[in-house]
Amino acid sequence: MKRLKIILGILAVIFIGFIGYLLYTNYATESGSEKVIGELTIINGNTDNMDISFRLKDDPGFYYINRGLENNLNVEELKEKLLTQQVTIYYSDHWNPLNQDGKVRHITRLEHEGNIIYTEF
Repeated sequence: MKRLKIILGILAVIFIGFIGYLLYTNYATESGSEKVIGELTIINGNTDNMDISFRLKDDPGFYYINRGLENNLNVEELKEKLLTQQVTIYYSDHWNPLNQDGKVRHITRLEHEGNIIYTEF
């Protein structure tokens, strides 16, 4: 019985480590990102978590720049420049146990008319 508890404890530590790896691995590379092009319909800032969120027309995905408000991005300026405009979004292409359906997408790069607005590359 003692041996079984030790084995289960070791497996639990390995499992927790694996989940931590999945959650915190940096996928901010061009090869680790998917690309989508669309018209921006919503841009919002969240002062609680400092994220900036985006929605594209006819796209069920929810895109966000993690801590965007802390990275010198201004929501009002982004709305003025990008709202109803065609943009290119690169987002992390990885599975996350907290986002199993993949609809919440972390932006790794945002472009408009060939200009880079934001990038983690």
